[in-house]
Amino acid sequence: MKLTVLFFFLFAITGYSISQQNTASNQEILEGFDGTFQIEIHNVRYQPNIPGNILEIVIQNRLENETNYFSLDENIRIRILSKNELLSPTFQKLEFIKYY
Repeated sequence: MKLTVLFFFLFAITGYSISQQNTASNQEILEGFDGTFQIEIHNVRYQPNIPGNILEIVIQNRLENETNYFSLDENIRIRILSKNELLSPTFQKLEFIKYY
């Protein structure tokens, strides 16, 4: 009986620990920035002036279900992936800058 209770207790603790790790990693993904947004530049010759508050812009403009585009000027915009895309098992990081 004691062995059964001990086994159940260890199993419950292990499951709780794993679920906490998954939650933390999801939170890290949502708060992380590496590959979660992309600066898109329209003119190849254009020298981008990237603002110092770009991370604040990304945080404030990230949507739950759809990709958002935030325009900095007529030649540059920020592509901000949605939270659902970031948590998808098929998520692939974006390159930092893309010319189009």
